[in-house]
Amino acid sequence: MQEDLKRTVQDDSDDSNDDSDYDIDFETGIFVNTSIPVFLVGLNIGSREAAQLVALDTGSNLLWVHCKPGIGGSKTFYRNYWLGESSTYSANMRCEDLCSSTSLTWKKSGGVENSTHLIIREFHYYVNLEGISFGGRMLGIDKKDLRMDNFKSGRGAFIDLGSSLSFLQDIAYEKLEQAIIDYIADSLERQYFSLDKYQLCYIGHLFRDFRGFPTIAFHFDGATMKKDKENLFKQVYPNVVCLSVLNAAENGVDHSLLGVELQKYFYISFDMNEMQVNFERMNYHDIDFETGIFVNTSIPVFLVRLNIGSREAAQLVALDTGSNLFWVPCKPGIGGSRTFYGNYCPGEFSTYSANMRCEDLCSSTPLTCKTTPNLCSYQLKYLGEVVVRGNLAFERFVFGLSFDNQPMHELNNLLFGCTRKDSYIDKFNGVLGLGPSGISLASQLDSSEFSYCIENLSDPFDEKNVLIIGKKSERVENSTPLIIREFHYYVNLEGINFGGRMLGIDKKDLRMDNFKSGGGAIIDLGSSLSFLQDIAYEKVEQGNC
Repeated sequence: MQEDLKRTVQDDSDDSNDDSDYDIDFETGIFVNTSIPVFLVGLNIGSREAAQLVALDTGSNLLWVHCKPGIGGSKTFYRNYWLGESSTYSANMRCEDLCSSTSLTWKKSGGVENSTHLIIREFHYYVNLEGISFGGRMLGIDKKDLRMDNFKSGRGAFIDLGSSLSFLQDIAYEKLEQAIIDYIADSLERQYFSLDKYQLCYIGHLFRDFRGFPTIAFHFDGATMKKDKENLFKQVYPNVVCLSVLNAAENGVDHSLLGVELQKYFYISFDMNEMQVNFERMNYHDIDFETGIFVNTSIPVFLVRLNIGSREAAQLVALDTGSNLFWVPCKPGIGGSRTFYGNYCPGEFSTYSANMRCEDLCSSTPLTCKTTPNLCSYQLKYLGEVVVRGNLAFERFVFGLSFDNQPMHELNNLLFGCTRKDSYIDKFNGVLGLGPSGISLASQLDSSEFSYCIENLSDPFDEKNVLIIGKKSERVENSTPLIIREFHYYVNLEGINFGGRMLGIDKKDLRMDNFKSGGGAIIDLGSSLSFLQDIAYEKVEQGNC
């Protein structure tokens, strides 16, 4: 799964006399295996360019792949590398000059903004962690207990892409854990595991129950990494969220370690000349993701293509600002309901989870819900008529599947409706609700903005037809206040002109002031037709003042 993550290898030296053959800049994409997680890089090897997919690891020094001498070869995750068939392979060498190396480098110098000194010890990258703040308040940790001055045992923080989890020394972990416990208090129930590695867990959902969680910052000498809930917590089970930072001493780790989860959403660059590490936060909340919109010109309706579940069943769902629930038709067990685009049979997917109760999910939503044994059943009305029924569940979804090279975006543990009655379905198989309630896609992603652009209704595959969750551009002048009422988006229509002449309509008859019945205009992507109140329609129809 390709993410918007890239690693750049650069030599920024100003030494014009350096004519090294290895003074090369290059950039390559990083692929994320989310089940571990681990960062992967695709490459080709040898004269026959056998494709490989290797793990990226700052905690390791050697580039290695599976191989077997001779004509045969060991099977790798991606392809075989048979070194006996590669004319560029050479192994005739002596070890003495290759395997000897110093194990300690520490050079202090000036650096760029939000950078800190890089320490290399025992073939690893370390930085000096000096403190941790919670919601802007420094936790009471003496930086002398964290810094690596004089290389005291157990001090310093090791930057490692080979570990998904992170670890902190006793004193730092205990302070952080207590701050989280005090903040959450009784709002969530603790979950205890006897065998699991996680130490601090709660029953809940990351996007639903951790909204507004305070920013936790790691402070280094000259740099700060501000981390949000997605850096610190992980949805380890459909109904359990755990802190992805562990106590180093209790897990046999000698130093604090900054793992993959803590490094998410940061550009991290290593300057080996100046011995600096720079941390730059990605504006991932500005654009959570962007995906293409397809137009069904016969209705018309706007469609978004996505994959669902561990086996990535392809779906084509209708985009609707007038709906709040994201639902697709499904049937439990081995079978499955036939949809316009493909089958989704949740019984065949390891990422599907429906064991939940309705109380916290259905309040302040347009759904009518009822808890049955281990299920939250719902029914949903469109235009006053019951159209779909089913149960709520969590599942894995992949967006960004268009006919161009758009990056794909994976969302795990997303709440959706697993619908049993599909009489509403005609030219698509499901609805992607973008309404304002807490169960809509934008709300689950904790995103305050979304936008869409439909440039061409006649071309169903126009690449400029897009849906964007998050900010895209500067706020323009041609905007109007948004009103949310009864799970719909309203704006205040104040007048209509015909050929440059205003029609004689009193704006008081159109506006939604004080939520007057019939006032305001709903913005709805789920309807191909538009409607006006009597007085406005009659004026437009007549076409005079």
